[in-house]
Amino acid sequence: AICEAEQDLGRVPTDLELSERLGIAVSELDTWRKAAAPVRLISLDAEAHQDGFNGGSSLHGAMRDESQECVRAAMEKKELVQILTERMAELPTLQKRILALYYFEGVQFSEIAVVFGISASRICQLHKEAVLKLGSCMRSARQS
Repeated sequence: AICEAEQDLGRVPTDLELSERLGIAVSELDTWRKAAAPVRLISLDAEAHQDGFNGGSSLHGAMRDESQECVRAAMEKKELVQILTERMAELPTLQKRILALYYFEGVQFSEIAVVFGISASRICQLHKEAVLKLGSCMRSARQS
C-alpha cells in the first residue's frame, strides 16, 4: 500500500492518506507498524557497551532483579533460623520466657522482673546469658 501510494502521489504518503487507502483508522495503522517492526535479538551476555547500551559489564547483570533474594542466601537464612529455633528450645524455661516477653511482646526488663518476682538486674543477666549462648551457637553454625 505504501509503494502504490508513492507511485500514485509521487511522494511518501501521509499517515492519513495511507490509512484512507487501506480503509483503517490512523491509530490502527500505528498498531500495524509496531507489529510489523523487525525484532532485534541481542545476547544477554554481550558486552553492555554494544547495541547502544552503556550500563555495566553485561546486559544479564544489568537486568538482575535486586528485589529477589539470592537462593543461597535464602537457604542459609532458613537453616540459621532452624538452628536458632533448636537452640532456643534447649534454653532454660525462664530464659525462653524472658526472650519471648522482651523480643516478641516488647516488655521491658523492669516489667518482666515484676512478672517473675525477681530483680531487673537478674532479668538482664539471664537475658545476656541467653543471647550469648545463642550467639555462640550461631557463630559456630556459620563457620561450619
